[in-house]
Amino acid sequence: MTKYHHRWDKRLLDLLLLAVATPLALALTLAIVPLIWLVDGAPALFRQARIGHRGDSFTIYKLRTMRANGKGMEVTGLGRWLRRLRLDELPQLINILNGSMSWVGPRPEQVHFAQELMQSNPEFGRRHQVRPGITGLAQIRMPYATVEDNMDKLPHDLEYIQKANCCYDLWILWQTFAAVLKKRQP
Repeated sequence: MTKYHHRWDKRLLDLLLLAVATPLALALTLAIVPLIWLVDGAPALFRQARIGHRGDSFTIYKLRTMRANGKGMEVTGLGRWLRRLRLDELPQLINILNGSMSWVGPRPEQVHFAQELMQSNPEFGRRHQVRPGITGLAQIRMPYATVEDNMDKLPHDLEYIQKANCCYDLWILWQTFAAVLKKRQP
């Protein structure tokens, strides 16, 4: 693992990008929250425990995209749109600010899934050597992966941990941004 994950320049990059992104993210969030209330009701914010750096649990924030339907949970029409454009991730800027997440790193998994995966494959725990990210190498290479694909994403997460540096983070962010823009085109 590179020392980059624990250096001041990784945190500085996170905070600089946060300063640039916050005005637009805040404006979008303030526009989307009333839409969620009108279309799907309250609450607009979703919170969930996830496993992060050193295996510690933290609360991740997202815009709510699902609702109960009697059989379980379903993605709403507005939720599909928010997910496709990755706008449901906007509140995770709070996680970057408080240091529980980074812009780039392995995506944090729900506590029970992470515990099951670490029991079946202890190698999965190596992902927790670093802060989790909003995006990562696995998200670029496997954009439609599901929870069931976690072990397939693991080699990409471990590769990122080994190769990470400031330029690599910027490249992954650019690739993520380009992928989101590409989805918008018909």
